[in-house]
Amino acid sequence: MANELNIQLDPFSNTGLILIARVYAKDGTEQTGSPVVCSEVASALYTGDFALASISDDAYSVRFETNTPDELYGTGKLFVRNSEEVTQEGFFDSSLDEVITDTASRDASKADVTGLSTFDPSTDPVANVTLVGTCTTNTDMRGTDGANTTTPPTAAEIDAELTGTHGAGSWESGSGGDDASTIYTYFTDGIREDAFKANVSGLSTFDPSSDTVANVTTVQTTVSNTDMRGTDSVPTTPLLDNDARLNNLDTTISSRSDFDHSLDEVITDSASRDASKANVSLLGTHADLVVINTGVKKASQLKPHTENLP
Repeated sequence: MANELNIQLDPFSNTGLILIARVYAKDGTEQTGSPVVCSEVASALYTGDFALASISDDAYSVRFETNTPDELYGTGKLFVRNSEEVTQEGFFDSSLDEVITDTASRDASKADVTGLSTFDPSTDPVANVTLVGTCTTNTDMRGTDGANTTTPPTAAEIDAELTGTHGAGSWESGSGGDDASTIYTYFTDGIREDAFKANVSGLSTFDPSSDTVANVTTVQTTVSNTDMRGTDSVPTTPLLDNDARLNNLDTTISSRSDFDHSLDEVITDSASRDASKANVSLLGTHADLVVINTGVKKASQLKPHTENLP
């Protein structure tokens, strides 16, 4: 315990004072051992001893004043830890001391994150992309098998190439070089025009409006056809067992013949036999033929005819 309370005053006007020091806790309670009469150890430098063993670890306020007359000369701080005076920096021990804050202090220490994004690139979809700063190599992008993978030429390199081929000028501003007709001829001559053609050898030339389909393995969707010829009267709904249209197909089985021409005998009556006879009433009789034959005999002068009818 020595020289815990110290204050330097104006050496030109504050010397020879009977200066006392009072020690107060944070709640305003004056501590045991206070006040302390300070000694002037140098010109206007006052110091006093204050017993620290009886007070708790804390930060205390010190007030330097005189009683005759009552006048305040200055204030200070006294930091006590383990019954020893320490500096303000050494007073707080982060490994031991607990910091207790209120809501206001906690809110004041919060960072303002209202303008920060909550986007999670691992799960959130990207709705709109205006600029991609860096593009990494993708080896499985569909439709890019023949795409260029080297760095494209710069504007200066393109200008130099076109100048060497078509003459001086600026291709960017459209000045100099060949005219449109010459450039067209250059790109459409026999050795270059094929380079600009797309390879369509694997594409189909089938015209669905006129070409015939030779082989169909699968029809995915069948649509209704309302103009098929010959189907105007076909019912569009299934026939049920109680559908009146079924009567159009009925017939009486009893009226049907069960005759088997390969096995059954046909028995007829006189009327059916007479009806099936041939009409021979107009055919000549034997007597008629005799008369005819006689006439032939008489008429034959060149060759004798003497034959009689059998």
